[in-house]
Amino acid sequence: MLREHFTEPTQVRQIDSILKAVQRAADLTRKLLAFGRKGKFVNGPVDLHAVIGEVIGLLQHSIDRRIGIRQHLDATPSRTMGDASQLQNALLNLAINARDAMPDGGSLTFSTRIVTLDDLTFFANVVVSW
Repeated sequence: MLREHFTEPTQVRQIDSILKAVQRAADLTRKLLAFGRKGKFVNGPVDLHAVIGEVIGLLQHSIDRRIGIRQHLDATPSRTMGDASQLQNALLNLAINARDAMPDGGSLTFSTRIVTLDDLTFFANVVVSW
């Protein structure tokens, strides 16, 4: 939201510095919480498409409007077992890194699909590309 009100290059650099500091603080907090739980994660059913939707909702308000966000969610079913919070954090980190790799804008795509590893094993494959 700050970027909408301030456009001078110096101000934009300062805002970017603030965002990076906030991201580092969030990462540290996440690590401290994981350490406090002694590495125990909440393992349960996770709807990948719902988590991706939440991530996209957060990103739409925090990344440059010159970066288009796309989704190709083809995994059916889209449920898996895992820690929804950890998955969300991983996707956010990938997206933030992708944003940093596109200073002039671009396209960020989230996609899912079912991949067959053998006759008995299926899993949803989540891809973030830029």
